[in-house]
Amino acid sequence: APAIGIHRLAARPRMRRDTADPTLPAADASARDDSCRTTKRCPERTARITSGWLNPDIFERPLAYQAAIGHTVERDPTRQAQIIDFQLLVERVTQFQNDVFSHPWLGGLFQDAKAAAIWSPDRQVAHMLAFEAALTRAFGDVGTLPADVAKDVAETIADFSPNFAALRSGTARDGVVVPALVQQLRSAVGPHAKAVHTGATSQDVIDTALALTLRETNDHLKNSLETTLAALNDLTATFGANQMKGRTRMQVAIPIDVADRIVTWSAPLQRHIERLEAIRPRVEVLQLGGAVGNRAAFADNADAIVENVANRLNLLSTKSAWHSTRDAVADYANLLALITGSIGKMGQDICLMTQQGIDEIVISGGGGSSAMPHKQNPVLPELLATLARFNATQVAGMHHAMLHEQERSGAAWSLEWMILPQMAQATARSLSAATEICSRITRMGS
Repeated sequence: APAIGIHRLAARPRMRRDTADPTLPAADASARDDSCRTTKRCPERTARITSGWLNPDIFERPLAYQAAIGHTVERDPTRQAQIIDFQLLVERVTQFQNDVFSHPWLGGLFQDAKAAAIWSPDRQVAHMLAFEAALTRAFGDVGTLPADVAKDVAETIADFSPNFAALRSGTARDGVVVPALVQQLRSAVGPHAKAVHTGATSQDVIDTALALTLRETNDHLKNSLETTLAALNDLTATFGANQMKGRTRMQVAIPIDVADRIVTWSAPLQRHIERLEAIRPRVEVLQLGGAVGNRAAFADNADAIVENVANRLNLLSTKSAWHSTRDAVADYANLLALITGSIGKMGQDICLMTQQGIDEIVISGGGGSSAMPHKQNPVLPELLATLARFNATQVAGMHHAMLHEQERSGAAWSLEWMILPQMAQATARSLSAATEICSRITRMGS
């Protein structure tokens, strides 16, 4: 698939070297100079490409985008498009986000900005560093490290900025990011390297970062659920007494009030708020078990260290590690699918209500069509149905991820990394889109 994408880039229309492109900065004029045909022969251009590829403006300027990924199109004697530096092109293409939640244009439809920030790589690393710093401080509190050493090392960890390229190569080598991160941290603290990560294992770091992420996600989802519920209640107050046709099995039944339809959208949300509060103590939990989950490396200080770290991170503690028992994580995924399923029902109802000839609802700002300008497509209601179906399919994967063999599984564990972040972001976007729909409704029933 990447090769296909690369060749499509190579087939883009050629740009004349003697024609200025107004979307490019003047400093990029040398990119069109005959003396600077390749990045290898033009260090200045390579520097501009390397330093400038993250500029968000490139997503709005196709030619700037070509420059940003190290690709230029010039005329050769056969007037064929050329890829100047294939390796640089591959490196740049792989660094662009391709999932729908962070995609340069699909993200406009699918992304919830706050959820994207919560699940961002920078935020994940911040949580990992918080765990390592808290563990080191706990060593000082229980006396396995001098207090002043623990304090200094923890402060170094908290302020540390890792080399992400090394984290990437380390993950490719080790299957998890933690060994590379710990290596960098131990190098940073010099003679006190043993004050970092001692007694812990990679899964302790990753799972605790997950717990901290879920805590932030839960705060966001609770606020979003309450906001959407309030918006639906406002619709009931405005349009609830209006009449509309009730339908069973998609056939006209007997008249109902608009409030009767809206309550089928709002009632589940209150139950989901209660479910969310109930599950928080089971997922906002410290993971600290050591090599095989029995905390043996901490000896007689195990309970004290666990409680200390949990308190510092504002997480709950458990009597044993949950390395290979993932029922709470799977149950959390179930809840995400329940939330998007309820919101998806609302979206599908609204899609049907907008159909010509039914016209039971009017929504401002609908989507346009490139071929039929008279249409007003129910884009956001359709999105609610899409996100519901997406999460419903992902739940099966999270149930597969429960099958951790023995004391730890690499295969099942990493499957969670692929699925759960997207489910959480889909849920957040579902709620924000539902709230936006409510704000755009100008009529329901009659």
